[in-house]
Amino acid sequence: MKKILIIDDQKDNLTTIEALLKIKLPGCKILTALSGKEGIDIANEEKPDTILLDIIMPGMDGYTVCKKLKENDLTKHIPVVMITAIKTDPESRIKGLDMGADAFLSKPIDQGELSAQVNVMLRIKKAEDELQAEKFQLDKKVKKKTKELRENNEKLNLEITKRKQVEEVLHNRERTYETLLNNLPGFTYRCKNDKNWTMDYISAGCENVTAYTYDDFLNNKNIAFNDIIDADYQEKVWAKWQKALKDKTSFEYEYPIFTKDKKLRWVWERGCGIFSDDGELLYLEGFITDITERKLTEEKLQNSEERFKKLSNLTFEGILIHNNGVAIDVNESLTRLFGYTEKEMIGKNLIKLLVPQEYHAKIKENIVKKIANPYEVLGRKKDGTLFPIEIEAKDIKSKDGEIRVTAIRDITERKLAEKSLRKSEEQQRTILQTAMDGFWLLDMKGNLVEANMAYSLISGYNMEELLTMKISDFEASETEVEIGSRIKKILKKGEDRFETQHRCKDGNIIDVEISVKYQSFDGGRFVCFLHDITNRKKAEKELLKYRENLEELVKERTKELEEKNQELERFNELFVGREFRIKELKNKVKELEEKLKLNLR
Repeated sequence: MKKILIIDDQKDNLTTIEALLKIKLPGCKILTALSGKEGIDIANEEKPDTILLDIIMPGMDGYTVCKKLKENDLTKHIPVVMITAIKTDPESRIKGLDMGADAFLSKPIDQGELSAQVNVMLRIKKAEDELQAEKFQLDKKVKKKTKELRENNEKLNLEITKRKQVEEVLHNRERTYETLLNNLPGFTYRCKNDKNWTMDYISAGCENVTAYTYDDFLNNKNIAFNDIIDADYQEKVWAKWQKALKDKTSFEYEYPIFTKDKKLRWVWERGCGIFSDDGELLYLEGFITDITERKLTEEKLQNSEERFKKLSNLTFEGILIHNNGVAIDVNESLTRLFGYTEKEMIGKNLIKLLVPQEYHAKIKENIVKKIANPYEVLGRKKDGTLFPIEIEAKDIKSKDGEIRVTAIRDITERKLAEKSLRKSEEQQRTILQTAMDGFWLLDMKGNLVEANMAYSLISGYNMEELLTMKISDFEASETEVEIGSRIKKILKKGEDRFETQHRCKDGNIIDVEISVKYQSFDGGRFVCFLHDITNRKKAEKELLKYRENLEELVKERTKELEEKNQELERFNELFVGREFRIKELKNKVKELEEKLKLNLR
C-alpha cells in the first residue's frame, strides 16, 4: 500500500487534504503530522512514498523540514510537494527547489491538481524504489561474485600449494627411480590384458632378468609370463592391474618370479593402460626391472629411505636435516628461500647463518628440549633481508645417531593476512560502536558477550555492567519460558525479527525492534541489532486514538441524519394522508351536486 504523509500545523488543513486524497486515491495510506519534527520522525519510521509539506509553520518551517528530509539518507529519495499560500511568489518556489522540493501546490488546493501532482510523485517514487532495488540487487550480486572469486582464489592457492608439495614428492621419487633404472637391468614390454599377460612385444633385456629370450614370451610361444610369477602373487598382480585400469592410474608392484633355471628373483614393475580416444583399452605398456640386489641390501638402505620418507612427508617449504644446528642435508626449497646454494649451507651452522642473533638462544633451547611444536622467528636471507618464518622440527633416529629434521616456512603472506584481518575486525568493531542502533553478541545461554555504545545509551547501563548481564535482565514483556521458545525458533530458522520491550536502568520501559541472526562459530553466537521504536509506538497509539475519535464523530453525525430522516418520513405520512382525505371530500361534493341536479329536474 502506498503511503502519503501530510505535514501541516493546521488540523483543519490536514483533515481537508486527507479527505481529498481518500476520494481520489482510496488505495493509499494517509499519514499526518502537526509539526515539522513529528513529520520527520514519521518519515524516518514509515518511509512514505510522497510528502505534502506546508511551508508556513511555527518553529520549524517547511523549508527547514524539506532540507532535513533531503539530507537524511533514509528519506532523501522521498518526493516532497510543498504547499504555499502565495501562488505568484517565484522566490518561495526557488527557495523550495533549493531545499530539495520536487513540486508545489498553491492554496486553495485544487482537487484535480492535488491528485495529478500526487500521482506524479508516486510514479517518481516508484521509479526511484525500482532503481534502488536494482542497485541493491546489483551490489548484492557484486558482493556475492566477489566472495565467490575470493573463495575460489583461496582454494586455487591452496590447491597450488598442495600440488607443489605433491610435485616435489613425485620429483624426488622420479629421480630415485631414474637412478635405479640407470643402474639395474630391466626390460620394457607391451602385452594384452589377459590372465597370461600375452606379450605382443618384449625387449631383449628380459633374458638378463628371467633367463628366457624375448622369443619365448612372444604370443606365449614357449611360456606365458604369468607362469614365471610366484603362484602366491599371480592373483595379486592381476587384481592390482585391474584396479589401476579401472581408476586409470599407473600400475606399480613388486613381486617374485622364477627364472628359467628355477632361481627366485624379485622384480619391480611399473606400467599403465593405453586407451583409444573412445576410452577403449588397447594394451598394457610398462617396464620391469630386477630388484633382487636391492631386496638384499634393503636393510642397509633402510635408514636412507626413512630419511627420504620423512623429508617427503613433511609439507613445509624448506627442509633441513641437521645435528645441533649444523646442516647435514637441505632441499632446493630451502636454498631458494634464503638465497644460498646447497654447497654454502651443508656443513655450516645454519642457526648463525639464517637467523638474527637475538633468536639464537630460543632456537638452541628448543633443540635441547626437543620442542616439536611450531614457533615463529625472523629469518635472514643472503642479501640481508629479514622476513618472518615458522619453524617446526622433530628428532629422528638414524644409523649415525639422532638427527633433527626441521621444516621452515615463509609466513610473510600469512602475517600480512593476519594484519589485514585485525584491521578489518577493528573497522567492523568501530562501525558497530558508532552505529545508531544497539548491538548485542550473545552466547548460547543468552549472556552478553559484546555490546555497543548505542545500546549503552539506550538502556542507561555502562559497558562494564552490560557485559555481566543476560537477556532476562532487560526483557520486560516475555517470560523465561517465552525467551527459551524464541531462541529455539531462531535456531531452527537461523534468524528472526520481532518487537518486544526492554527495561532500562532507570526503570523506564522502552519498545524495541530486534533483528537477530544465529552464527555457529565459537560454539554458537546470536548477532542482534536493536532499534528503539518507542516514539514510533507512541505515534501509532496517538494515530489510533485519533481514528477512534473520528469514528465516534462519524457515528454521532450518522445518528443525527437518521433522526432527521425519521422526521421526514413522519411528515410525508401526514402529508399523504391529508391529500387522500381532501380527494374523498371532493368526490362526496361531486356526488351531492349530481343528486341535487337530478332532484331539480
